[in-house]
This record gives sequence, structure tokens and C-alpha cells, in this order.
Amino acid sequence: MGRLGLGLIPVLFSGCETPKMATRSGRPEVMAHANIVLAKRALLTELLDQGYLIAEDSGSMLVADREANAWLRFWLTNLATGEKPRIRCRFTLADLGNETRIVGTISLMHAPTRVGRLSESDPETRRPLEDLQFLLDCVAADVESRQRPPAPIHEQPNIARSPKEVNGR
Repeated sequence: MGRLGLGLIPVLFSGCETPKMATRSGRPEVMAHANIVLAKRALLTELLDQGYLIAEDSGSMLVADREANAWLRFWLTNLATGEKPRIRCRFTLADLGNETRIVGTISLMHAPTRVGRLSESDPETRRPLEDLQFLLDCVAADVESRQRPPAPIHEQPNIARSPKEVNGR
């Protein structure tokens, strides 16, 4: 695949509107029944357990990064600079006394040009949003000392493996 083809791959991640969640903000969010200190501690622990590194912590805002999966690294690593794509999550924590509202966003960070300027793309599918919602649900369960929810089950695309499967014979 030539340079032009590789240049089109980020368009696949940024061409459409980001799916909305069924929450007040339209993003992954949770109301943790704990003060902001306990909720933030649980969020930090969960992010570290999931392989994220904390990039920024400014009180009520938290930013965490981790390396993207192998498929994205293969297609989106900048060959000129070696910059690898990564997943970035941003969280806003709102202190509501004995409760903390946590709202999150997730995006793909990559450097599509030689100068190494980072580009940020929102997810095109619900899967990353559902995974982020699961992470937040686990944080709320941990601070409330209750059982964690089951992991989301993602539908696998119906991909035919052979001509026989395509024709149904």
C-alpha cells in the first residue's frame, strides 16, 4: 500500500460522527457513590491495571495513554519518525459531595506526517465507548464495594471464510 493509501487510514477513524452513549453527556460516564478522593484513587488504579500511563493529572481532569493494539500500530506507525499510535482517555471528575460524577472520552492519537504533529481521532464504532463505559462501571463498583459488572460482549462481524460459506453451500 503506497503513501496515499496509508494517508487515507486516519480518515476511516475520523470521517463520521462519533456514536453517542445513552447518558446525560452522550459519553461514557458513571456516578460513583464516594467522595472525589476515593473515586479518583479507584480510577487511577483501574487505569494502571489496564496498562494506561497517567499523562496528566490536574485535579478534576485526568489524562491517560496506552499503546494502541498491534493492528493500529502496523497501519499507523509513522515510518519517518517512528511515532506509534496510542489510545488516549480523558476523564473529568465532578465533586458532588458524597458522590462523584466521572465522564470519559477516548481517542486515537497518531502522527500522520513527517513533522510528528499528533492527530487525534474519535472512535467510529461503539466498541471503544462500551469498553470505556465498562472501565468506569468497574471503578464505581470498586468504590461502592460491590461486584463488578460482566464485561461487554461485542458482536463479531459476520465474515465469510471461504467461497463455500459465501454461497451458503
